[in-house]
Amino acid sequence: MARRYARALFGLAQEAGKTGPVLEELHAFAGMLEQNGRIRAFLMSPEVEKKPKQEAVKELLGQQVTPLFNHFVQLLVEKGRQAYYSQIVTAYGELYDQSIGRVRAQVYSAVPLDAGQIDRIRQQVGRYLHAEVVLENQVDATILGGVIIKFAGVVIDGSLRHQLNQLRQELRQVKAAAL
Repeated sequence: MARRYARALFGLAQEAGKTGPVLEELHAFAGMLEQNGRIRAFLMSPEVEKKPKQEAVKELLGQQVTPLFNHFVQLLVEKGRQAYYSQIVTAYGELYDQSIGRVRAQVYSAVPLDAGQIDRIRQQVGRYLHAEVVLENQVDATILGGVIIKFAGVVIDGSLRHQLNQLRQELRQVKAAAL
């Protein structure tokens, strides 16, 4: 559901030449909802009628956003789909990244990587994909050493744990063949 709304919004934003500004508006509104729990609770509440929600959105957004974004949020409220907002933001961001040739990747390591290591990995993945790569480092002490890189549905497991597991399997196969 969220992806469908994101695609529709992205298509309209592309036609208007405003994909970047709409992405900024999506993030700004998401930030406001995150910071103000009362507004978020009001907009998400099934007990509040649609009309007061739409009036609140109109007041909150005012003239500060593009008419496209204002209409989109109004439509979400009208259709009762505002609970999907954060998923829509994520899906729209993915569509935007794809449209400008950007790929987001995660690199998991046992300890935090320094800027030079992150940059080298980012460049290697970028050369492989022929794309700009935004790399996020996440620490996972269970991998023991090495790194695991995930991007665009691909996993490259260069962790010490993975290498040890492969070695264990090879030793078992050799042992089984010797018997």
